[in-house]
Amino acid sequence: MNNVAQVKVVEHNSSVSVPITSKEKPTISQDFEEKWQELVDLAARIIGVPAGLIMRLLEQEIEVFKSSHTDNTPYEPGEKADLGFGLYCETVVGKRKELLVPNALADENWKDNPDVELNMIFYYGVPIRWPDGEVFGTFCVLDDKENHYTEDQRALVSKFAELVERDLDILHKREQTLSSLAYKETQIREMRHRIKNQLNMLISYIDLHKVSDNDHHSLADDMQSRIRALYKLHETLTKIDVDLTIPLPEQLKHISEAIVSGAPFEIEVNVDGSEIYLREEEIVPISMIVNELITNSIKYAFNGVVNPRITIECQDQDNEFTITYKDDGNLEKTADDMKEGLGSLIIDGLASQLSGTTTKEIVDGFRFVLSIPKG
Repeated sequence: MNNVAQVKVVEHNSSVSVPITSKEKPTISQDFEEKWQELVDLAARIIGVPAGLIMRLLEQEIEVFKSSHTDNTPYEPGEKADLGFGLYCETVVGKRKELLVPNALADENWKDNPDVELNMIFYYGVPIRWPDGEVFGTFCVLDDKENHYTEDQRALVSKFAELVERDLDILHKREQTLSSLAYKETQIREMRHRIKNQLNMLISYIDLHKVSDNDHHSLADDMQSRIRALYKLHETLTKIDVDLTIPLPEQLKHISEAIVSGAPFEIEVNVDGSEIYLREEEIVPISMIVNELITNSIKYAFNGVVNPRITIECQDQDNEFTITYKDDGNLEKTADDMKEGLGSLIIDGLASQLSGTTTKEIVDGFRFVLSIPKG
């Protein structure tokens, strides 16, 4: 249940319950505090008053959260005043709307207001609320002389209060995102842990069941090579912070470097292109396709190649993303070799998960293009 404050609404001579900032709300970060300080400084300086304030409503008090750096202001940050005595800001938060008092001394409702003792006889304030309706406090300006205020000045204070509310909305959404990510991270880490265990079991199983027959031995080697490469993919994914989206070029660079590091010879890898951000469920099959392509290049393409090189380019097209893979491998490898075999089946299966299409051709080496429709 939300905490509430009992505030006195002067014009109605009554007490009103107001939902205040709950404990679950995020704290105000330093960058926002600095921004808010600039807002109250600007408001006081532009309007020409001694005090611009952001007040924070607490359960039994109201606190000066930010006070303008102006001469003659009687307010210090951190000062608190008890509720229930008819402060200007109590009526603002109680009625949830602006309050203008041109001269408290000339107004029966306000002549005994506690701020009059500080000679603050003019007041204009607006409420500041969290996106869910809980009241943070007020944005207000005060003067030691009568001030009837222009519409532009009122609009300025209202706009500044709106900026503060927008910041509260950002903080609130950021907190919700972090909570969601924490839950998602737990699920993903559990999933990765299970995958890692299964991969280890498969590698051990193949080690124990290799037979002397050359064909079976070759098949087992091929399977084991692919599983080890997938294990590298898993390790690389685990090192990346869980986020709503992952940058595709950066991810493919990590994957590629991890795979070629286990090659029996040095291979140059270049990854370039558009900054494309995808969810992990899309990144994983793309990474596995690239893993299969690199593994295939290492195994078949670079015999007799002096300086083997692999390039990967990611492009953000109008209606699709394209990933182009190219090696400068030995041209003795034919197009027929690319259309058959376990690797080709794996790639086609993964591409179908993404509703993608593939093209393969020999152009100064092997060239492969994966096209994925957006959405």
